[in-house]
Amino acid sequence: MHLNLPQTTVPEAGNIKTSPVLFEVIGQIAVDDCYLTKFGDECLFPENEESLTAYSCWIKARPDKVSLLHWQNVMCGLEAIIVAIPTPMDTVHTICMDPETNSVKIQVGWCPSAGQSVEDTFPLYDNSGERCVPSSDTKVPFETPVHVLFHLECIRFQGGDYLYARLLGIREV
Repeated sequence: MHLNLPQTTVPEAGNIKTSPVLFEVIGQIAVDDCYLTKFGDECLFPENEESLTAYSCWIKARPDKVSLLHWQNVMCGLEAIIVAIPTPMDTVHTICMDPETNSVKIQVGWCPSAGQSVEDTFPLYDNSGERCVPSSDTKVPFETPVHVLFHLECIRFQGGDYLYARLLGIREV
């Protein structure tokens, strides 16, 4: 597969580059390093008190055979895109192997736009389509099938080029 993806710069967002490629996967939210509560990851940028709180989690395959096969194709698609990027990208914070399933895991992240509240824009939905902002880890739908929509961005940060999966939505299936 050869992809020649046009990139656009997001206005007023520095040097963030986006490509019009959306990914949809069915998987589950991994318990490790999950920051999908109303508190998010308050320690991500501790040196900058004005920065917005980041919200992120790892998405992985469900433990059934069909999901594992689907996620093999997800990895093939991601690899094809990574190879098509003209400069080397660091993917260590976005893609890794899940030792439990021997399949890929993808870290997706989200921040509210300036002036928007988390309660009105949080991209997590229950199975009836209602927006929900978990108050604690016990309210996050772990071990539950979820439909995840995200897109990839190439981000330059502290002199390095990184692949970032921007979360657009997670909905319980």
